[in-house]
Amino acid sequence: MARRLPAGTVAWIRSDATDMPRSNWSRRFPAPIQLADGSTLRTLKDAADWIIAHEPPGAEIAAIPRLMEAAEQGGSTAIAEAAVRYVLFHRMDFRKR
Repeated sequence: MARRLPAGTVAWIRSDATDMPRSNWSRRFPAPIQLADGSTLRTLKDAADWIIAHEPPGAEIAAIPRLMEAAEQGGSTAIAEAAVRYVLFHRMDFRKR
């Protein structure tokens, strides 16, 4: 006899690991992001590494979820790029003069 879950309980059941898309942090942005220091962010991994190293305020809200969605769930790299640009724009020290 099958075990029943209590009413209102949500169960996530996967048949095997192939049900979930594989992470792909090497996906490229539609347009590279040029930083004021001359470096360039071309991939999701480049942007994630930069954010981890610099911890810009607001990145955890604006950019990190979009980067993770693009890399791990096949989401839009254009949206991830826009989120990273938003974080960079709001950091005065990284604006191009």
